[in-house]
Amino acid sequence: EDAIILPCPDVTSSNDANDAQMDIDTQIINMQMVQIEICEFSSGNRYEGQMVDNLYQGHGVFTWANGALYVGEWHHGKQDGRGTLIFADGGRYLGDWAQGLRHGQGAMDWVDGRKYFGQWARGKQQGVGSLVLTSGGSYNGEWRNGQKWSGANYDEDNKILSVVINGVENTSFMVENVPKLDN
Repeated sequence: EDAIILPCPDVTSSNDANDAQMDIDTQIINMQMVQIEICEFSSGNRYEGQMVDNLYQGHGVFTWANGALYVGEWHHGKQDGRGTLIFADGGRYLGDWAQGLRHGQGAMDWVDGRKYFGQWARGKQQGVGSLVLTSGGSYNGEWRNGQKWSGANYDEDNKILSVVINGVENTSFMVENVPKLDN
């Protein structure tokens, strides 16, 4: 369930920063002429986008040598704002970023077919969200620090399998175990 957080190297701290080849291009973005810088590193990493004071700033594309790709907004050399990260294994996150971590609203698709839609904080599921499993089952509810906290697990027919209260899953709390009230 843990997603891989890829570090965001910047030109000033990268091991291969001295070997970086930088080209400058001018493009029109949102009806404004902006300077686009292209940095190619000896490691095989590549950045193409806006920079300020040798840091990624504005819109840019970072490609890692392993095939991972981030397209989106940058601030002070880190992913910040809206962006999409495609992991080397093909997994994908689309959503909000802050300080290089998934933070805000976002959707994560794993290569095994699982999908998460909801809130993130500091790179982990946090707040209200839904995890849909490949079996068709799901968890809907609150997350804390990347863990299910308060909600319910459902099967593919949307029947409750278990509830989660304060991070503890309970399968004995089933609807059929609740006594009927006399009218």
